[in-house]
Amino acid sequence: MRATKFLYLIILWFLLACSPISTPETSAPSQRTPGLPPTWTFTPSLPPSKTPLRTATLTFTPLPSATQLPATLTNSPTSNIPTPSVTSTLTPTITTGCIVSALEDGVILQPSPLFDPYALVPTMVPSTTYQAVSIYPTYYELLLDGEPAGWVDYRLTNIEIESTCESLPTDTRKIEEFPGLCFFTPDGKEVQTYRDSTLAEPLEIISGTGNYLNLLQLEGVYCTTISQAGPSFCVRADDVRALGACENVTRSGITTTEGWLWSQPDGVAGHESVSFGREMVIYLQDKPVQGPPPPSESGDGSWYYVRIGKQQNGSYGWIWSAYFTFR
Repeated sequence: MRATKFLYLIILWFLLACSPISTPETSAPSQRTPGLPPTWTFTPSLPPSKTPLRTATLTFTPLPSATQLPATLTNSPTSNIPTPSVTSTLTPTITTGCIVSALEDGVILQPSPLFDPYALVPTMVPSTTYQAVSIYPTYYELLLDGEPAGWVDYRLTNIEIESTCESLPTDTRKIEEFPGLCFFTPDGKEVQTYRDSTLAEPLEIISGTGNYLNLLQLEGVYCTTISQAGPSFCVRADDVRALGACENVTRSGITTTEGWLWSQPDGVAGHESVSFGREMVIYLQDKPVQGPPPPSESGDGSWYYVRIGKQQNGSYGWIWSAYFTFR
């Protein structure tokens, strides 16, 4: 029995003597994250890769330019949004039996249903039929070939009305509601009015908040006309407040030399049409046009479309800016 135990001890000693001895190079002490249970071991993070990460590239699809958009935009078949409608002052689809024509040259077509003695407006073409589509006090609203043409005073003796026009619809808007007009108001102050643009002869005092049509714009002066027969008056621009489409107001000037109105704003392609003298009053649109100057001019300047004389029998044409000064 002792021999057997002794044999077991010898075998155990032999096994222990043959097992490898741990060294710092081959074995490391077990590590445990503080605070974790003994059965949990810490897994170190992987070292960074030697292959650099590739930066992601974001691409955007550009929006189409205005020239790439379809010419006509239509509602989607599934859309329940109604298409907005645009109401025009003149409705080309209206058909009436009220036909108007001019018996001679010079019948004025006003841009609004009122008398404007200063505006540079077109005239009716004689022997051409216009269709009246509405009425506003003493004016008919006309179409020519289905397109808006303007307003004409139906009381004129040089127009012909070929049929009765009692059934025309009446335009019930106030004059302030018509597009393209300019007004001035005393704005609650007392404002002195004058007989003409020189402000030399005082008239009455206006006050309140009413609007007056601004029909003529001079240097620091606004002028209006109450009716076709008058009276008219002017005010200092600084005394009132302007409102509306005042860029359309006619301006006035005085010729500084003798010269010619031209057929078009081009001193090469155009030709002399109407002569004028010095110190003549001209009415012009305040929208200069660039073009070659008259042959006698070499400096910088612009062309203006003007009328010389009264509206009914005035002469129209283009004047070079060096030949007049603004009033």
